[in-house]
Amino acid sequence: MKQSHVMVSLDLPRRWRQAPYDLGSRLKQAGCTHFKVHDPFPTMDLAATAKYLSTSLLPGKSATVMLDNKEHDILSRVMKAVENHVRMGFRLTTVHTMCGREVLTELAKEFGDVVVAVTTLTSMQEKDLQEIHDNKKTHAEMELHLGRIAFDCGIRAGIVCSAPGVPALKEYVKGVPFMTPGIYLPSQGQPSDQRWAATPKQAVDFGSNYLIVGRSILGSDAVIEKINGQHRVVQQEIPVHDPEEKYTQVLRETGIQ
Repeated sequence: MKQSHVMVSLDLPRRWRQAPYDLGSRLKQAGCTHFKVHDPFPTMDLAATAKYLSTSLLPGKSATVMLDNKEHDILSRVMKAVENHVRMGFRLTTVHTMCGREVLTELAKEFGDVVVAVTTLTSMQEKDLQEIHDNKKTHAEMELHLGRIAFDCGIRAGIVCSAPGVPALKEYVKGVPFMTPGIYLPSQGQPSDQRWAATPKQAVDFGSNYLIVGRSILGSDAVIEKINGQHRVVQQEIPVHDPEEKYTQVLRETGIQ
């Protein structure tokens, strides 16, 4: 589990929404073979998305496409959702660990090579987690707790956690790839909505197997929120017009390339 990959999160900013196929093609030409998408995906139906992105430009190889819907429901509904994702052609799909042991165990039995367990969201503050779960666990403790539950239930396709949370999980979770969102290029600065973020190099050093990178490669729209009755920009727009170069830059910073 030492090898690391860059998985591009196709949460498209405005400039790419009208040309997602063109974007996918450009990234594949740059060598990208791992993608993350979510539902709804602008201007593309999910089955077509899975089929298109899974087609690698490398002879004899296919790309890995993960659907990141973070399914969280009763057993019958989650099982049906995952079954549909597999039928559409997604190699991986995410389920939240808060579904509980019964759901995770049954999913591991039926879709063991497909289901990826999400621990905590990298955007959540520690006080929010403590309030929601009504306990005093730190973010790191909660992440470890949920990751261990997923592993005990048989989840082996992957565990989503913060990059700083990987070392602690690796002490208990063996043979499972760690997927870490919140990855950003130092030149662009840490996103304002990510509490547990890391640079590509930091993520690799922590032991991440899949670095999930979105806005550092694709750019992002400005984030505007209403604060004290006034609309303010809480995160500046990141304009990116050369996703191939940004993808290559992330690879260089990790040492993957």
